[in-house]
Amino acid sequence: KYLFMGSSMLAINSLFELAHIFLPELQDLSPIAKFVSVKAVVFFTFWQSVVLSMLVSFGAFEGFIDAEHHWTTQDQISQAVQNGLICLE
Repeated sequence: KYLFMGSSMLAINSLFELAHIFLPELQDLSPIAKFVSVKAVVFFTFWQSVVLSMLVSFGAFEGFIDAEHHWTTQDQISQAVQNGLICLE
């Protein structure tokens, strides 16, 4: 989890530096809007994982555990939900 947060911070910082360096040449392509939209997706994904972790701690996914179909833990179900939501974003 911390590795994911650290890599997200590094990616956002690198994107900001790249945009800052090439901003004059990219002015017609509106890089600031693209930067903000990427930052919003990363921000939303982080808080989405926090909410899913809270739901796991409350036992919200216990009813979905099904060993027959290899859904054996709430964390596994939470990760599947997270991955599905990231695909939709």
